[in-house]
Amino acid sequence: MTDLWISILNMSITASYVAVAVMLARILLRRAPKIFSYMLWSAVMIRLILPVSFTSSFSILKLAGPAGSSGTGQMQFVPKNMGMQAQPAVDTGTASAGSLLNSLLPPAAPAASVNRVQIILWAGSMIWLIGAITLLLYSVFSYVRIMRRVRTATLVKGHVFETDQIMTPSSSAS
Repeated sequence: MTDLWISILNMSITASYVAVAVMLARILLRRAPKIFSYMLWSAVMIRLILPVSFTSSFSILKLAGPAGSSGTGQMQFVPKNMGMQAQPAVDTGTASAGSLLNSLLPPAAPAASVNRVQIILWAGSMIWLIGAITLLLYSVFSYVRIMRRVRTATLVKGHVFETDQIMTPSSSAS
């Protein structure tokens, strides 16, 4: 579970770099049609969904990429064996942020059987898993609740339905 969480953490860090680049590009493309904004944000979505990185000589991520991640197919800001390292370290791609984060990490305790970083990684993965399950259950509950309310809706015209169960207007994509 910890390895999955580290992979998701690495993908999120990479996507945050892409999101910052998209925000800067949107400032430059302020007057462009909105379709360009959607295409830019789709790059962030793809970066969050796909677990592999594609290499390109024109990639902005090469500037922010951690050292030693070339050729692996993934950008690893947080190494998979971080809990087992003698001195845990995170490579953020920038020296100032990396040194700040690495100074906050606890040193390894050779006398103890478990490194504190392993406990932190396990706790982080459990918090992430509980949050993901909670959001999934909330989404299913909300979907079932709204479907129960619109079951009695009547067609007014076209794609416009009306029901007494919902007081606010909403639209459907179908």
